[in-house]
Amino acid sequence: MRLHRDSSTLPSPNDRFYSDIKICLVLGGSAKWEIEGRRFDVQKGDVVFLNIGQTRRFLSFGDTGFDLCVFSFPRNAFSELQHYIFFRDCAKKNPLQHPALSLILNEILPFWESRSPLRYDWATAKFTEFFIRAEQLENFNFESISPKNLEILNRMDQIDADIANGLSLSAIAKSAGLSESAFSRRFAAAAGISFKQYAMEKKIQRALYLLNNTDLKIIDIAAECGFQSISGFYDTFRKLLGTTPNKIRSER
Repeated sequence: MRLHRDSSTLPSPNDRFYSDIKICLVLGGSAKWEIEGRRFDVQKGDVVFLNIGQTRRFLSFGDTGFDLCVFSFPRNAFSELQHYIFFRDCAKKNPLQHPALSLILNEILPFWESRSPLRYDWATAKFTEFFIRAEQLENFNFESISPKNLEILNRMDQIDADIANGLSLSAIAKSAGLSESAFSRRFAAAAGISFKQYAMEKKIQRALYLLNNTDLKIIDIAAECGFQSISGFYDTFRKLLGTTPNKIRSER
């Protein structure tokens, strides 16, 4: 679980976080936010769900500024894939305006930032409460999840595990017993993102971790993340993040 808090400077219009689901809580102020071409007015207390691969940018901020915190989760934080799909799809309903949800997130934030040794266990319990309450308020229904979507999304773990091996579309499609085109269509419908984009973002997510937490050479990181050339690594990095691996490492 990763927390991003930006209260001193406004988020970049192209700010992106590489995780499967992000839960944003507006702590203060207001803003106009564009997500996947849809525009939302968000204000204090609003809860906004974001999914991997969504394009978004802030269009403007209110006179009193804007304060946002973001909690990020991997897909395997959810014990059942149906729950992950449900919260991924909550992004289509933004923003969620349930005071009960924002109250739980506001309770988590100060304890999380306290750096207490108990904060992880406590936050995990509170987030469990948050997700249960959200499912109640948004009418979660197991039967609404397509079995075909579950079958495809279950293969995300295989994709994630084999990112460093340069797993190809042809290999994963063959393992699913589908043609490349059929698998691509089903994957995009189930995941809300193309297979190619998902694989690239996961590679860059892995690269960011290695850049920030190891002393591996950049060329070795590129290979570790399944890139066939250092130029391809740099091109993808710039396309997705608007910066370079060298810049990321120099700022850690």
